[in-house]
Amino acid sequence: RRALEGRKNEREEYERTLGVAQRYAIHEAKRGVGFLCRDKTKGKKIGNTADLNTQSLASIKKLQNERKRRRSVTKTAAPNNVMSEDEIQLSATKDVIGHVFGTAVSRELLPLKAGEGDVDAVSALALKAMLQDKNGSSSAATEASSLAESNELLAEMMMSGEGSQNGPNTSSSATQQQSSTSKFAFAYRATGLITNGSYTAPKASSAFILFINDRLVESSSLRRAVESIYSDTLPKGGKPFVYISLELPG
Repeated sequence: RRALEGRKNEREEYERTLGVAQRYAIHEAKRGVGFLCRDKTKGKKIGNTADLNTQSLASIKKLQNERKRRRSVTKTAAPNNVMSEDEIQLSATKDVIGHVFGTAVSRELLPLKAGEGDVDAVSALALKAMLQDKNGSSSAATEASSLAESNELLAEMMMSGEGSQNGPNTSSSATQQQSSTSKFAFAYRATGLITNGSYTAPKASSAFILFINDRLVESSSLRRAVESIYSDTLPKGGKPFVYISLELPG
């Protein structure tokens, strides 16, 4: 508490808090969650305006109303002219980015979608293995059988597509080796919005926002990897705007 005493320290702490709130506002926009952040210490001087207010955005309200409508009218088919939920989510996320970083950036955004494996299936198998390790009451034969079954499924997911390159015998031996050495397959889902390769975001609007399993994280290695891709097309010193939501088994 002592570290936050004084006007300068309080302002610095508020700016850091605001930065985190802005990033969560972008990430949670697809769920129709609005954020409000206001510095009360300066409210009387400037009319009590908010530094962040995504609750009032039309796309956020539209997403909230659309979800309410779908919950209340589950058996009635939606009209043909109604946007899909994915489109509304994308629009809401873009609007929040425009609200925080400027409309010039939001106009240059491209959707990002990539993935490999089945995140949910791997998570379920990993949880099953953890429960088996924790529960010592199961017999050794049952545990070994269940673990081998899980390993077979995971190895098949990891080795998919390699059989045509290595031949049937090689693929079989590789699968068996993988089953004995690894319990968990690699799987991920990545979605987000990034600026195109010819657009240089202004310094105040350039950002690398990374969420892993709905948690805001900092990763200098991932940031360097992404920015190195843009280095071939952007002018020297130019930075992109990147928002990535990464889902991993867990």
